[in-house]
Amino acid sequence: MGGTGYSDWPLEPIELVDGVPFLITRGYALGGKPEPDDQYLSYCETHTDWTDLQYAVPTKQQEQAALTKLVTSPKWKTPLSDEEHKCLARQIE
Repeated sequence: MGGTGYSDWPLEPIELVDGVPFLITRGYALGGKPEPDDQYLSYCETHTDWTDLQYAVPTKQQEQAALTKLVTSPKWKTPLSDEEHKCLARQIE
């Protein structure tokens, strides 16, 4: 989305904006059979940093503010298309 790549999103496929999670990918193309769930979980446990942050369900106002902040972020290298904007907005409907 917006001309960005993996290096732009350290938590890819999720971007947290003021505690509100957004999926910032449109999907993946697998070059074969996906790895088993337990292998992926093992990979995550070994290669990722975990946090003590407790998730709280945001209010609609917080979600809208986070969406506004995300779509106006300087991270985007090209303007978001209408479809990309809609894809993000649908996540808080």
